[in-house]
Amino acid sequence: MPVLTTSNIPSGAGGHRRQQETDETKSNCLDLLRRQTRTAHDATEAQFAAFLSAPASHLDSFLLTHLLAFEALSKARIGPELPEENGCLPDMISRLRADCDIRGLAVAKAPILLPLPSAAVAYLVIGSRLGTEVIRRKLIGVIPEADLPHYFAPQGANHDTARAWKALRARLGAIPADSVEATEICAGALRGFDAFAEADVIMRTTCGTGRTLPPSHIPATQES
Repeated sequence: MPVLTTSNIPSGAGGHRRQQETDETKSNCLDLLRRQTRTAHDATEAQFAAFLSAPASHLDSFLLTHLLAFEALSKARIGPELPEENGCLPDMISRLRADCDIRGLAVAKAPILLPLPSAAVAYLVIGSRLGTEVIRRKLIGVIPEADLPHYFAPQGANHDTARAWKALRARLGAIPADSVEATEICAGALRGFDAFAEADVIMRTTCGTGRTLPPSHIPATQES
């Protein structure tokens, strides 16, 4: 997605916005998520439009906002992560913390969210990682690859994001849209999207006055 975006992901990688939804009677959780989060998804993309237009000028704010949002998602999750994630969220948080530390950035506390179903977090996290991989390819040539933040480095052989997205789609597609579980997942996903808007406000009002990130080690998974 600039972070939370999958709009430019090829259909083979599971891009869920490439297909126009003409059948509003579809009856599973994945279809419900697509319909109910469309506006929030577009708003999140618009939030990071300036970064895509001028990455070098907006890189710090991009990293800070994502760190805050992902920390909020992690703390709000109910229960363990889904197997499809395979440690993706803590890996991204670790990378972002390392990047902010190296760049001498400070951040405020992450926004506090109401509890989120683990499936809602997975939907946001894996979709975001897919979008990040798309953005990485766009950034190369604009920013020297050696200077790219660790957040944009490939995750390594143990993380097949396209396969994880496909597996998550299958999981969500097996949940009836009229079920309580689907309703809770969709509501959680919407709250999760809100985390990015809230993180942006916090970043803009407290950047440079919040807590300084403690020293962190570059995660081993950043290696190409």
